[in-house]
Amino acid sequence: MTANDTDMAQSRPYDPADSVSVGVYSFPRSGNAWLRSILAAGMGMEDVKQGVRRFLPDAANHAVLQHGWPRQGKRWFFHKSHHMVRLLDASGQEVPVDKILYIHRDPLDVFVSYLNFLSANVGNEAGRRSGFGIESVDALSPARMEWFVCRWIADGALQPKNRKFGSWFENVKTFRDRAAAGEPVHVIRYEDLKTDFDGTVAEIFRFLGIGAIDTDQAYRLADLNTAMDGKMAWRRESATYRRYLSEDQIRRFAMVWEAELAEIGYQYDL
Repeated sequence: MTANDTDMAQSRPYDPADSVSVGVYSFPRSGNAWLRSILAAGMGMEDVKQGVRRFLPDAANHAVLQHGWPRQGKRWFFHKSHHMVRLLDASGQEVPVDKILYIHRDPLDVFVSYLNFLSANVGNEAGRRSGFGIESVDALSPARMEWFVCRWIADGALQPKNRKFGSWFENVKTFRDRAAAGEPVHVIRYEDLKTDFDGTVAEIFRFLGIGAIDTDQAYRLADLNTAMDGKMAWRRESATYRRYLSEDQIRRFAMVWEAELAEIGYQYDL
């Protein structure tokens, strides 16, 4: 793909006749950045960082359907969102989405990652707006951690008034239900990317209709773009929550949400 070919594809707006609009959705802190990096690498974007920024933008901060990536005779328009409600553009019209990739992650890993995101360790606007005053997850006292755990147990969210995101459970159920109803929604478990990267990524690209890709290269390039930096890319592993939560806290969460967790496929050996 030459630079000229790419520039020509970018210059034309979304047209359903030759374009595919793909939404990359998740509850916050569920692996969306890693998934978008994998997509950028698999689509043939050699500069994954720039590719994600331009061709897989966050709908919360950038206009969508602006830059299409040419592949297999089509132009692919990707966007990221955490919304469980239908995404609207600046004029209030529903954004056309042909296919949705939805990634979810163990809710307790999401919980501790979200705490990190809202802390001074990241130091972004979200943390300042939250008013939680967290220095870092590691610095939380047992009493302060218990306060957050109780909030997560009660609401499945740290900011429960955000109705666009909903709770972790509402968000995941929305997209699982859409997939079960036959909508073009492909649900991905973060943990499956960890344990079976090649197979999970192959399924993603089959769903998109792209076909086989070089999964080794996709892993390598995506890994470089999301290498753990101690801030946003904090701990790309499973069961991180066991470093921070007591057995009692894990048990209480599992008991309250037992039915919902079983339906989604998460369980805790206590």
